[in-house]
Amino acid sequence: MKKNLLLVILLLFVSFQMHSQRVYSVVFNQLPSDSQIYQRNDNKEATVDISGIIEIAGWDYMSVLVSRNSEKFQYKRSIFRYNDKGIGTFSLTPTIKAELADYNFEIYACKGLDSILMVSRKNISAGEVFLINGQSNGAAYNVNYFPYSFTNKYCRTFGLPQYGKAYTEADILWTQSDYSVGTWGLELQRLFLEKYKMPSCIINGSVHGTQIDLHQRNDSNPTNIYSIYGRLLYRAQKAHVDKNFRALFFWQGENDIAENEPENWPTKFDKLFNSWRQDYANLNKYYIFQINSIAYKKYGSGTLRDYQRKIQEKYAPFIESIATVGNNGYDGAHYTNEGYIQFANEIFRRLERDFYGVKFVESVSSPSIKKIFYTTDKKNEIALVFDEDQKMLWKNDTLLTNNDGSLVTQYMKNYFLLDNKLGEVVSGKADKNKIILTLKSNSTATKLTYLLPYFPYDDTEKRGFFGGPYLQNNLGVKALTFQDVKIEDKDPDAPTKLPNPQLVAVPVFYNKVNLSWQSILGATKYVLERQEQDKPIQIIKTLDNTVNSYTDSTLNQNTSYTYRIQALNETISSDYAIIAIKTPSMLEKPILNIEIISTSVLKIKWNTISNATSYILERKSGADTDFIVIQTLANNVSEFTDTNLKANTLYSYRIKAFGDKTASQETISNAQTPIILAMPNLKALEITHESIQLQWEQIALASKYILERKTIGDTDFKKIFESENLLTFTDAKLKDNQNYLYRLKAINAFSESQFSTIELKTNAILAIDSQEKNLIKIYPNPVNSILQIQLPKTNNYIVSILDFLGNKVFEKTILNQNLFSLDLSTLKKGLYLVIINNNQEIYSSKFILE
Repeated sequence: MKKNLLLVILLLFVSFQMHSQRVYSVVFNQLPSDSQIYQRNDNKEATVDISGIIEIAGWDYMSVLVSRNSEKFQYKRSIFRYNDKGIGTFSLTPTIKAELADYNFEIYACKGLDSILMVSRKNISAGEVFLINGQSNGAAYNVNYFPYSFTNKYCRTFGLPQYGKAYTEADILWTQSDYSVGTWGLELQRLFLEKYKMPSCIINGSVHGTQIDLHQRNDSNPTNIYSIYGRLLYRAQKAHVDKNFRALFFWQGENDIAENEPENWPTKFDKLFNSWRQDYANLNKYYIFQINSIAYKKYGSGTLRDYQRKIQEKYAPFIESIATVGNNGYDGAHYTNEGYIQFANEIFRRLERDFYGVKFVESVSSPSIKKIFYTTDKKNEIALVFDEDQKMLWKNDTLLTNNDGSLVTQYMKNYFLLDNKLGEVVSGKADKNKIILTLKSNSTATKLTYLLPYFPYDDTEKRGFFGGPYLQNNLGVKALTFQDVKIEDKDPDAPTKLPNPQLVAVPVFYNKVNLSWQSILGATKYVLERQEQDKPIQIIKTLDNTVNSYTDSTLNQNTSYTYRIQALNETISSDYAIIAIKTPSMLEKPILNIEIISTSVLKIKWNTISNATSYILERKSGADTDFIVIQTLANNVSEFTDTNLKANTLYSYRIKAFGDKTASQETISNAQTPIILAMPNLKALEITHESIQLQWEQIALASKYILERKTIGDTDFKKIFESENLLTFTDAKLKDNQNYLYRLKAINAFSESQFSTIELKTNAILAIDSQEKNLIKIYPNPVNSILQIQLPKTNNYIVSILDFLGNKVFEKTILNQNLFSLDLSTLKKGLYLVIINNNQEIYSSKFILE
């Protein structure tokens, strides 16, 4: 306890200097503030830099504990690096996520196991940060006494003065956004909050009724809080966002027209922009609003607006100009909340495109004029060309209400000036990124203006401000107005000759060449020509401009060809692109031989072809109409065995050798599979107790007969006889009363029959009762149904009963017994012989069944 108290005393009393962000003997040169918002990076995170020095030696490190929504989130520490004066430096870089969450920071000085909480900060977030500057439309709050209110703790601003008091250098607190952010600024924050769950900060430094002079930098005191420029820069620096924020919006210029200085605005803006680039050096995106048409009758009003259009080209890629004409709620100077909310939505789409990777089908940028030219030699039609990604919309007219309440239809054609003259345009239409104006007569005008420099332009108008119609794209984004843009006699970018196609020829096969070329901008067709060796050149194909390849497949092998192609449209063409090529030679034709193997197998053989990489073998039978591929074979293969074929069937085989971009002619050969031999009819001629004589008829085309036999206990047949011409066979030395299964087939060199099968049994030998009467006892005899049998010894027996014809009518296996009974109730009455066999001895006895 005493040790901890001593540490506190050391930190408290070593130094009482109060500068930078000093906490006793620790001086922070980077430290977050309560409720601060950091600009997120592309990974939706922000680094919160905490760094400084400690003026007491002997301490180990500085640590930071970060909590997210009151739960521990991250811990980092930085070991003190002391110099020879005992001053230690530290740097901590915790990261937080850009989300609707509150991050709190506790920063400790640590020595051994002891630590002291030096400072804590709360409610810190990461998100989007924007600056707004300009005059009343930039401030955009409580216009015409229609306030807009929206608030959320994740929508913040910085550096507001105390209510009813002038701004001072002490006004450096983070607060929730309020009226000072402006209507469209608050709406922009709401959109980020609701769609992306993204915190945001907007610092709005706009001041009503100010000329651009009042927005300039004081080079001797850039952060002078008594200037518009200095106060915004001071707030940005104190908020620590001047080196890292998303974008700056600037909406200003109306008062320069009112004070008769519109022509000076371009020079003064250039100066202002260079100041921004100096003080906001890391900022890469500025959105500049082109002001609306206003009632001051000054031609320079259009000049100022035209420069606000052109600055996005002058300062590309940093600046994008935003049109303000045509938005809702315009009263000649300001907008209703509906209009400002519309601006917020249009700005939001641009920010989504630029920083969130959102792809829109239609362009969200204000269409900007790129060139104007006459489309006809008579100069009675003009093309207005806008950005390439624009799809323009021509709105012919708009129904408006005059100041006196009467209705009037205003026509788009009436708001173009040709050399400052009205009434020269009779109609218009949209064509992709172009607007086409039809003139009432041939024209000599050299300049075109849209919209009128000011409104009303003459005394015929009964409205105090311009209400449309407007040039716009399909999304409804209004076009930037322009003044005195040069009308070219023809499209300045139209070529006098189409670019030459680059023709590429690649041999695909010995009779095919693939030709390709790049698409030529402005071409409507391509004409392809061919010359074969010394023959005259001829057109082989005229192709549409959407086609950039062609396969010529009617060529001869080993032949030189010259191709040329020309791109054309209705007025101009390209030079010819020429290329020469020679088709490959065909491969040698294979020689095909077929060897008959069996009724279902053919072997196909061919000679090896030089330079072949593969062979394709095809087959068809008599019932097929077309060949089918049965195998693709490597170049080192010269035979193929075709199996599972049908017997007695004619097959045609076709083979073709293939090489690198070439092939041979096809070779066709035929072969018929042999017929399957007829099955012999196997039958028995004579059967004794020890032999069976078999016979069969002669089979046509058979060259050999094979006879096989299987007995009880065998798993497979065994060949017992083979003959080329004999049609009988006697199987001798057989066991009596034994079943035998025979099968016979006829064969020749290519075919064989199915097996003919027959099962036969040798005759039984009847034993004599007197020989075994003392060995076996059976009773009763005669017997009605149950026969008792007693044998001389216990053993395993097979008991068989034969009728008087020698047929086996009963059989039973007896296990390990010498006395047993048999139920003969299923047998017919008569004389029977019982035979009992144990594989060593045979017992037999006759009995009568009554």
